Amino acid sequence: MQRMVSAMSNNQTNTQQPPEQRYSQQLEQLTAMGFLNRDANLQALIATFGDVNAAVERLLALGQLSMS
Repeated sequence: MQRMVSAMSNNQTNTQQPPEQRYSQQLEQLTAMGFLNRDANLQALIATFGDVNAAVERLLALGQLSMS
């Protein structure tokens, strides 16, 4: 029971953080993959609840990969 309460508390803490903080590791991953538009990356992560693979698919569909 205590684990469940602790997990719920941690989940609330994560949802209270700004998306930039909540998805900081995922943002770094996307940048390393060549997705340089931080705003588009963040919007894709928000829309996919932090799922990097789904965010990549979304960004590719929108033509957001930087080729430079």
